[in-house]
Amino acid sequence: MRALPLLAFAALCACSLGRSARTFAESGCEVLPLIGNAWPAALAADADGGLALAGESAGPRLIAGSAALEGSGAFLLRTDPGGAISWIRSIGAVRTMALAAAPDGATLLVGQAQKQCLATKFDSRGRELWSSRLTGDGESACRAVAVDERSADAWAVGEFTGSIGPTRSAGMSDVFVLKIAGATGEMRLLRTFGGKGADLANAVALLPPDNVIVGGTFGAYVDASVSEVNFGRGGVRASDGADGFLVALSAEGGTRWTSVVGEQGDDEVVALATRDGAVHAAANVHRERIGARCGGQVVVLRNREWAKVEEDECLAARAAAFDDASRLWVLENAGRALRARAFSPADGAPLGSRSWSGERAAVRGVGIARVPGGFAAAAVTDGELVACGKPVGNAGEQTTFVVWVRDVAP
Repeated sequence: MRALPLLAFAALCACSLGRSARTFAESGCEVLPLIGNAWPAALAADADGGLALAGESAGPRLIAGSAALEGSGAFLLRTDPGGAISWIRSIGAVRTMALAAAPDGATLLVGQAQKQCLATKFDSRGRELWSSRLTGDGESACRAVAVDERSADAWAVGEFTGSIGPTRSAGMSDVFVLKIAGATGEMRLLRTFGGKGADLANAVALLPPDNVIVGGTFGAYVDASVSEVNFGRGGVRASDGADGFLVALSAEGGTRWTSVVGEQGDDEVVALATRDGAVHAAANVHRERIGARCGGQVVVLRNREWAKVEEDECLAARAAAFDDASRLWVLENAGRALRARAFSPADGAPLGSRSWSGERAAVRGVGIARVPGGFAAAAVTDGELVACGKPVGNAGEQTTFVVWVRDVAP
């Protein structure tokens, strides 16, 4: 792995329905299964711990607690901080990739519709406020979004082919960074970068007062000799296969610093979390290809200070979040099980884990978020498992579920 002092990185400078609250304080763990053939796509939490969950339903009816949604297709739901369902609604022909909660209780959804990046905002009752699409002569997708709690504006990142406005992709796909006005949905192209290969952005986080952190991968599907990308501090080549990257941008799009992770095989930064002025990331490395379900290693790091490496036969990081006690939780698919591991942000020391599995079930996670006292995670199982002492799922059917863990003291 390419190295800089102290790090394995190279640095280049949601219809309201009543429902009683759960007694989390008594059990410390609770699970909400969504009855119906459904897959989760994204999870987010607001400042109070209310959740937003989006996904896709393939059955005639989806039941979440006492709420029900008729018909198949994409859905979005919100819970209150206690886990009670506030509302659930259909959101049309949308491929949801990420969610964020706004300070006013609204939900911002990004993804893809009609082969273009889509952003839609819903108010606290689930009513659509606005919807915007990124237009161009190719394809685009928004893969991650973060909301500024001070202004309610948002930053979204993803990739595009062809052109967006006057900017044309330099290769197979380029990275873009958008600023989206929270009041109107107006999209402003803040920055693009890319080379001859496939370059993708998977994650975005805000680091006060005015830093936008972008994580992803570059140089995929081309030889290293032609993989070069200029992130704003000179050209950088991938080492052997695609490499992961972190880029810090100013609020106006200027590059402040860049870090690169490179190992043999394809590597990608998949999750970001910021706290106390520091950037933390999770990366999947030693992959046979970008997005592979199984791979050799997961790297969890605090940029320029420490990196922890875990090896397993089939391991993939999916998301990361801090809890109230400043522990960094990383959600991982580990073989056929789902696991959340906690790390000390100071030095990366392991602080425990939680896991969910079934004898004849494969469990896959998609998101993790802070809630009061711990964290919540969203996942899907294709068989029977027990979570928080309750049976979840049925053999031969995809079952989405959310699990709250509030007893996370090491």
